[in-house]
Parts: sequence; structure tokens; C-alpha cells
Amino acid sequence: MTDVALKQLDRIYFDPALAAIEKDFQASPILQAKLTHSLALTLGDFGNYPKALQVIESTLARQRKLLGDADPQTLDSQVLRGQINQALGSLAQAEHDFVTALATMRQHLGSRHPLTIETLITFGEFLLGESKDQQAFEILSEAVNAARVELGNKHLETLTALRLFGVSMFRSGRIEDAEKITREALEGFRALPDRKTEQLIALTSLADIMIALDRPDLAVTYGQETVRESEHLYGNKHQVTLGMRSCLASSLSQNGEFAKSLALHREVKSGLYDLFGADHTFTLKAQTQFGVSLRRAGQYSEAQKVLESVLVECKCRGSESDARGIGALFQLGLLQKEQGNLEAAERLLSESLNAQRRMLGEAHQDTLATIAALKSLRDAPAAR
Repeated sequence: MTDVALKQLDRIYFDPALAAIEKDFQASPILQAKLTHSLALTLGDFGNYPKALQVIESTLARQRKLLGDADPQTLDSQVLRGQINQALGSLAQAEHDFVTALATMRQHLGSRHPLTIETLITFGEFLLGESKDQQAFEILSEAVNAARVELGNKHLETLTALRLFGVSMFRSGRIEDAEKITREALEGFRALPDRKTEQLIALTSLADIMIALDRPDLAVTYGQETVRESEHLYGNKHQVTLGMRSCLASSLSQNGEFAKSLALHREVKSGLYDLFGADHTFTLKAQTQFGVSLRRAGQYSEAQKVLESVLVECKCRGSESDARGIGALFQLGLLQKEQGNLEAAERLLSESLNAQRRMLGEAHQDTLATIAALKSLRDAPAAR
């Protein structure tokens, strides 16, 4: 949604709604805080994150004064503030909110309280997004165990925890376990009404698993299903549809269908630029995937431009050492290696490895992949 449209919504709906809540519910401040919490949530749904942050900040301050730090309403608002900060790219602030809220929940509500389980899932998904995979594995394992006991195997929160835990297993190299648990989540989502988005995300995870099992044909089949469903549900320009198309484009590349892959990547790029701009996390992730597909297709010059543009945007955001910047560095190193520029390849891969060891740890699959690439490079006859 454009800035102009957001300003019109503020003027016509959100600003009057906030003023009415502040005026009409002065005698019921706890209810007033509930209503402004809901308003912040709606603002976030519409993509107006700066305004949402302002509203949730004032809501949280009011709840802490009225209810204390350990009240479930206060904690729920703290988690929402973390989610809004995450959407704004303020990742350190977001993580702080998740960690402190979760610690308070465990102490005062217990590890199996529904809000604790929900927050474990939210935090686990955040950690996966930041490639903090060992932490994510531990948090999501706790979430799955608590949800199975407290909510049952068919509950939405349990299924969401299972899906994310499947991603965590996949990243830790437990591919067969990841497939089993992801299929369990998918079948559970299919049994629930109005959970098409969750089904699509689980199918996308299965596509990634098929790539790891050397079945890119099945990955393409799953990817095509997700794109068809997302176009039907959301239309061609929605961020969910664009995300599904980006995943399908990568699967097509893995399957050797380069012309289809690159055409689809270009469509995704245009759509994400229109929605979010060049420096958004979604755009940077899709651009890295585009660069990988260009490299696989042998279009090295354009691949280099695309991957270098990701690094530039990450540096402008001050996030060149996050998952997106590290991924672009690694892919640039592979690109130089494939072109025979071994000195440049070693420099880029070494820089990537240093960042991965610092941010991801020695045992992370991306770290191990970079170690293997450097070993292959240094063992090559031309490197001696």
C-alpha cells in the first residue's frame, strides 16, 4: 500500500478511531488499552508499521502502569511491539521484546500457558528468519512439546509449531525427519477450515525438502500448486503470491528450467519493488534467490550485479552481516570460483565464513557449506 493511501486511511479512519477511543473510554482505561492494542494490530495488518509502533508503545506504557509487567495483556502487547519492530527492520529491539516477554511468561504464567506457547512459536519463527538455527531448534522443540500436551496434536498452534520445527530440522540436516513432521503439519492444516495460507507455506517447505532429496521435479510440482492457490486466494500482486513465485522460480532453476525460472524471478522482483522497495527484507531475499538462479544459468555478469546490489542495500541498512548479506557474499564467492577468479573467490568466501562463524556458529549448515567450498577451492590444482 502506498504512502498516500496509508495517509488517507489515517485521516479517514485510524486517527478518528484513536481519538474516539481516547475520549470515550477514559473511565475504563483497561478496556481503552485493549482497544488501542487491537488498533495497533490492525495498523500493522495494513502495513502502517510506524503508526502501529506509536500506538502500541502508548498502549504498553498504560498497561504496565495499570496491570504490571506480568499481566497477560501487557505481555501480549510487548510481543506485538516485537512483531512491529521486526516488520520495521529493528531486529535487536524485536528480539529484546520477545526474550524479555518470554522470560516473564515462563516465570509467571508457566511454560504451558497458551500465551507462552504462542510466543515460543513467534520467537522461533523470528530466529529462523535471522538464521539463528540452533536457538530456533531449541525454542521450537519446546513449543511443539508444550503444544502437543496442552492443546493437542490437531490444534492450529500445534500445527504451526510443527511446520516451523520441520524447517528447523531441515536446516540441521535431518531431512527425513523434516519431511515427516512437515507432512504431519500439512495434513493437519488441510483438515482445518480456512487455513489455505498455512497449507501453502507447508507445501513450500516440502518443495525445499524435495530439492535436498534430489527430487527437483517434485519441488516444481509442489511449487506450481502453491502459486495457483495463492493467485486464487490473494491475486497476482500480493506478497504471499510473490513469495510463492520466488520459491517456484528457484525450484525451476534447480530442475534446469532456466528460461522459466528467470522470467518468473523478474516478475517477482518488479512486484516486490512496487510493494516494499529495494531495501526490504523480502526484496533482498528474493533478489539473492534471483542471483543464485542467474549463476546456475551461467549468466554471470547479471548475477554479479544482482548480488552486489543486495550487499549495497544491506550495507545501507547496516545489516551486511545478517542472513541476507552473508548469503549474498557466499553466492558472490561461488560466482567468482566458477569463473576461475580464485583469489577473489577465496576472499569473498573467507569473509562470508568469518561472518557465519560469528552470527550462525560453527555447526550451521551454511557455515559448513562455506568451509566445504573453501576446501574445494584450495584443493583445486590451479590454487596450488
